Amino acid sequence: MPDLAERATYERALAADVREVFGRFRDRNRFDADRFGREIAAATLPTVKEIRQRALIAMLILIADDDDAIAELLKRNQRSIDAGAAAQAERLGRDMAATSRGWLADSDDFARTLEDRVLAPSRADTVGVTETTAAVSEAEAEGQDILEGIGIDTEPRWITQLDERVCPVCGPMHNRPRSRWGSMGPPPAHPNCRCFLVYAATVATR
Repeated sequence: MPDLAERATYERALAADVREVFGRFRDRNRFDADRFGREIAAATLPTVKEIRQRALIAMLILIADDDDAIAELLKRNQRSIDAGAAAQAERLGRDMAATSRGWLADSDDFARTLEDRVLAPSRADTVGVTETTAAVSEAEAEGQDILEGIGIDTEPRWITQLDERVCPVCGPMHNRPRSRWGSMGPPPAHPNCRCFLVYAATVATR
């Protein structure tokens, strides 16, 4: 599918979710990493779920083009769709907690590290971009499975944003089919990755 039309809106929404959690931890004398991770997961889950649902619907509309069939596919697979969103939010919370714990353990200045690294606004912005990309990619992977179940195979191609911010890692990947990704998985390839996939559909011959 083309890149998610509301990408910038969702990036900002996720960053705002994270900043809200940051605000609750800024004035504390100690940092509870496990609680921090749980709150990040809880705060970001609704937005992650909305992104994934939106990306999945857009993919199914583009390929299946049958509103009734799409509604039935979504209903049939809603439990696994919800589980995927929860798993992403929980993974984000765990990763942010572990990274934060490590930064603080290695620091000689707890307060400065807490403010300038753990709770930095730029960290929230990075989460917004990276996790939007991850949500779209993972939702589309679910879409591939759903479509395969009704006899439609899909082949993804890697697409960059084709602007000055594209990195040396992703630049050479532009327009490559999956067979030419080498060891790369789907986007995001790195923090702040904005790449996405487009899909070509074929009727399976099984």
